[in-house]
Amino acid sequence: MMQNNKTGSHIKLALFDFGGVIADEGFKLGLLSIGEANGIDPRTFYTSVVSIISCCGYLTGKADEKTFWQEVRKQFVLQGTNEDLRDQIFSRFTIRGWMLEIVEQLRDQNILTAILSDQTDWLDRLNNKDDFFKYFDRVFNSFYLKQSKHNGGKIYGVVLSEMNVPAGSALFVDDNESNIKKAKSKGLHTIHYKDRKSFETELCQIVNGK
Repeated sequence: MMQNNKTGSHIKLALFDFGGVIADEGFKLGLLSIGEANGIDPRTFYTSVVSIISCCGYLTGKADEKTFWQEVRKQFVLQGTNEDLRDQIFSRFTIRGWMLEIVEQLRDQNILTAILSDQTDWLDRLNNKDDFFKYFDRVFNSFYLKQSKHNGGKIYGVVLSEMNVPAGSALFVDDNESNIKKAKSKGLHTIHYKDRKSFETELCQIVNGK
C-alpha cells in the first residue's frame, strides 16, 4: 500500500475521524433505525438529533447524556430506555480492521497518528468495548476539547499545536465533506472518505508524495 520508508514522507501526522472512517457510522445508522422502529421518518429523526446533540451541549462536554436524551424525548416519543437506545447506536459502530492495519503501517513509517472525532464520552465506552485507542498516539475528542469540527475550523489549529506539526505536514481523513473543506482551508492535506478503494489510492499518493 505504501513505501516502506521510515523517514521519507512529508506527512508527519495522520488524523482520522472515528465514525464513518475508523468504524462504520454507527451514530447515523443507529438513529435511522431508531426512527424507523418508532414510526418516525428516519431522515427527519436523524437530522433533528444531530442538531439536538450539538445545541444541548453534549457534543462539546457542556451537558451529560441524560440531558441529551431528555431533549430528544421532548421532540419525539421513543420506546425503550436511554440505555436501550444507546445500545442500538453502539452496535452499529463496527470497527474496520483493515483501517487499523493501515494506521499501523503509517506508524511503522514514523508518522504520528491520532483520532479527531466529534464524539461524546461514548467514544471512551466504545474503546472499552473494542480497544482501538492503542493504535493511535493521541485521541482528540470534541467532548473534552469543548469544541467541534463544525465550529469554524479552530479545532485543527489546537490539534496541530498539541502535536507540534505544521498544517502542511498533516493529513486529515473524514467522511464529512464540510469538515474536509474546513481542514483544507487551514492548510492540511485531506481525504474525503467515500470508500476503501479510493481512500487507499489517495492515501498512497499523499504519503508517498506522488
